[in-house]
Amino acid sequence: MRLRAGVLLAAGGMVIAGTGAPGHAQEIRGRVVDANNGVAVGLAGVFVLDAERNIVQSVGADTAGYYTVEPPGPGEYILYAQRLGYFENETPLVA
Repeated sequence: MRLRAGVLLAAGGMVIAGTGAPGHAQEIRGRVVDANNGVAVGLAGVFVLDAERNIVQSVGADTAGYYTVEPPGPGEYILYAQRLGYFENETPLVA
């Protein structure tokens, strides 16, 4: 399953949204952007957490805010992003 997620970071928090499409490999791709102005937030940390809130995968966004991360398999995950100077937020994703 491939999920596309856009992570929005802002002083008030961030929003993560995702949609899925069938496929052979599971992959979450998205971009971290500032919710106030839409500007890319590069080098943010993006983490996939399991139901017990353990980190199962992590990746750093590139300088343009894009990231690709592969969860370990089907299940429900929480996508979490953080960057210095922004509040964090998280959104569950079903894979």
